[in-house]
Formats: sequence, structure tokens, C-alpha cells
Amino acid sequence: MNTNKQDFINTKDRKILPSSSTLKIETAPSSIACSTLCCVLGSCCYASYDKTTRQCILEESCCPQNETSGDALMMKKSTGSLQCQNGWFKNENNCYFFSNDERNWNDTKSTCEGYGAMLVEVISSCELDFVKTKATGYASSLWLGGTDIEKEGDWIWSTSQTDLTFAEWGVGEPSNSNGNEHCLQMNAYWLGGTDIENEGDWMWSTSQTDITFADWGDGQPSNSDGNEYGLTWNDDPMYLQKAFYL
Repeated sequence: MNTNKQDFINTKDRKILPSSSTLKIETAPSSIACSTLCCVLGSCCYASYDKTTRQCILEESCCPQNETSGDALMMKKSTGSLQCQNGWFKNENNCYFFSNDERNWNDTKSTCEGYGAMLVEVISSCELDFVKTKATGYASSLWLGGTDIEKEGDWIWSTSQTDLTFAEWGVGEPSNSNGNEHCLQMNAYWLGGTDIENEGDWMWSTSQTDITFADWGDGQPSNSDGNEYGLTWNDDPMYLQKAFYL
């Protein structure tokens, strides 16, 4: 059962499982105190409180792994008051902008900072799904905020200076081809949707189930080639010109 309470959406009898995106684990006297800690910590999206142990878990991800617990309460920050500028997309506690303008990685990073933003740093599967869905309407490859320019093989997010604990590398990636691929990009590939059996009846080719969730672009599906794009990651030289999102 979900109920609205102040600036949080509460889910009873569930607690967060700590992960790489967990910000803090503290002891708090009450669920209200725990939610207050989440409010104070700006990057906190979710909190959970265990009444028995008084454990308060503060989580950056807006779709954390969780489990059933009869003495626990999960509290998600409400995003109802978040307003995004025209042309930006709202997802959970953030606003995203996708661009077809092509720049190298350094110039792209500077452009984002000029907006008071940053290149996207993906921390969860649900955020990746959102980015994938929206990016299909833009360029076939876009910059992300990851880099290993400081030390080869040690990939970090450039703005937060935190390790990449969540990634979706393509096969054989990162490869550091020619010894100069130090920036993270997202490339296009085909998703498994098809209407080859019956025009207009879209289904997943492997499971043979109907596509019940989609985010078609304007005028799509157009039956121009009978497929839809998705995305995967690889490393690339920072001097290449690519589109971006922030």
C-alpha cells in the first residue's frame, strides 16, 4: 500500500538493500528523522527506516533494490514540485537535455557546465532505461560523463569523481583501441521488437509477447524498416565529434 505523506511517497513493509548507490546508513530515532536526513542530503532520492533496528538507509538511486520487511518503511522523495525548462525531460529527481549538436567530449562537458548541469552519470538500471528510451530519437551515438583519462582502466564519472559501479559495456568494451579511447559514449543497436508477422502488431521476437510499453517518436512506427533502436556503451577518443545529453 502506497500513501502520500508530506514530501515523500511511503511504501510500507519494504526496506532498501544497500548497494553501490547507497549514500549513508545511519541510526535514527524515527522514520520522520530518517526522511529529514534524506531531505538534507540533496542527492538522496529514497530512504528506508527499520523500526526494530532504527536503521536509516539513504539511497541515491530512485529505483533501489529492496525486500519485504514487516517493520520497515520506504520513503521516496516526491518530485511533484520539480519543473524542467522547455525542451528538457523530467525523470525522477532530475531534468535531462538531449542534443543533436556534435562536439568533442571536453567541449561537451563544458557546454553542460555552462547550463549548470553535467554529462549524464548513470547510476541505476531504471535511469539507463529512461536514457535509452529518450535517446533513440536523437543521434546514433552520444557522450556520457564517464572517463578513464586519469588512469587507464579506472573508469569514473567526471563530475562526481565517483567510480562507475553500474555500466552496460558492449561486447569487447572498453577496448582502448589505439591507446586513446578514454571517454564514454553510448551507441545504437537494434531492439528485439518486430511486426514482421503482421504489420502493425508489434511483439518481442524472442518471447513472442506483445510490446506493452513503448515510446515511439513522432510519426513512428512508420514501417520504413520495421525496427526500433536501443543503446549500448563503449569507449571512444575524446576528440571525436558526437552528440550528447545532460
